[in-house]
Amino acid sequence: MTPGAGLSATSTATTGSTPTWTSPAAGATLATFLTTVSANNTQLAATDDLGGTNRTFSVPASNLPSGLTLNGSTGAITGIITAVGTTSVTFRITDNVSGSTLDRTFSIVGETPLYSFSSHTFTPGFTTIQNNSHSWLGPTLTQLTTAYTPTWTDYTSNLNVPTRGYQLWTVPQTGTYRIVVTGATGGINYTSSASVNLAKRGFGGVIQGDITLTTNQKLLIAVGQAPREDLANWNFVRPYNETGWVAGAGGGGSFVTLGTTKANAVPILIAGGGGGASTGTSTNYRHGGWTYQTGSTSTTFTSTATSGSGNGGGGGGGFNLDGNGASGTSGKSFRTSLQGGQQTTWGCFGSFGGGGSGGGNPGGGGGGASGGSIGSGADGAASAGPNISGNGGTSFAATNVVSNISRDTGTTDGNGSGHGSVVITLL
Repeated sequence: MTPGAGLSATSTATTGSTPTWTSPAAGATLATFLTTVSANNTQLAATDDLGGTNRTFSVPASNLPSGLTLNGSTGAITGIITAVGTTSVTFRITDNVSGSTLDRTFSIVGETPLYSFSSHTFTPGFTTIQNNSHSWLGPTLTQLTTAYTPTWTDYTSNLNVPTRGYQLWTVPQTGTYRIVVTGATGGINYTSSASVNLAKRGFGGVIQGDITLTTNQKLLIAVGQAPREDLANWNFVRPYNETGWVAGAGGGGSFVTLGTTKANAVPILIAGGGGGASTGTSTNYRHGGWTYQTGSTSTTFTSTATSGSGNGGGGGGGFNLDGNGASGTSGKSFRTSLQGGQQTTWGCFGSFGGGGSGGGNPGGGGGGASGGSIGSGADGAASAGPNISGNGGTSFAATNVVSNISRDTGTTDGNGSGHGSVVITLL
């Protein structure tokens, strides 16, 4: 549907048989007229008895809502509707040669947007890599409203944080929206000399699609964060300040869902976070979204990311299931909290979005629809070498509600800071 350009919520009735309606179909919904913008030539379509255009459109009762105009020759409806609500209107087509007619009734809806909206980028609430608990716990409402500039974000009726890190967005108007979701980059490694190897970490996956949303509908959004990478204070991420080598943590996945809580939300689009870099020479890392899943909003994800033992890294959290690991090393699922894994003896803390912690040698798995394991095999595989980089989390699209889906496996950073993002644009 195109906002500001159509008809909605229909009931139908027909008389006559010579001319023919071709669109809209009986009972169809095209769109909703907005009281704030001009209609974009929503057009009725019909033919004369020979299949041509020698016909005329009209409204016998002259009850087209105020502000709208019907072009009798083309069937185009233009103008700015002035009334909010639903009006039942019967349209007539007349064959200009035979004079025969055919009527069809639609309900025309007028709607005022909750607030002005064109596009917004949802972020973790900051652009730098954090050196505190925000990196694995997610942002607060105060952090988000401070970071966001649109005035509509200042009202909790439009944007709220029901659980730390989860952004509850209220759809401002009925229409078609394009959503681009990017997972966070995996973490770099640290050696005893504080040198790094950027080439062995995975980048965040990217996936996008279009979806029709209605006024007041709620989307629950979580944006993956990148692990800490401050070389000047690199011991911060190592709780006991070891002097040995430390692998990178997994990047957080980014999640867009329909719903109001993490318990009732259903998945729409998910972009996997990248795997963390190991301290060894292996390049068996995987970017977020290296595996792409499709399904519906009722899809369940049963693969559990595998973690290492001892000084091993943590697996990433998925949508339904936490990563499988001891002592909190694995990332949490969307259903739980999406908190990053916390390695208490070795390695780097995982990041918000379900990133697994980095180990003494192997990198952590990225968060996603299914979290990334630390092994070089598929998600859920038990194999993991001591110096293997983490797997990225998988990406997902619900094909029953999302169209025009495209994806990128994330061969480069999703954005300059390495954090994930969710960009929503009204088409």
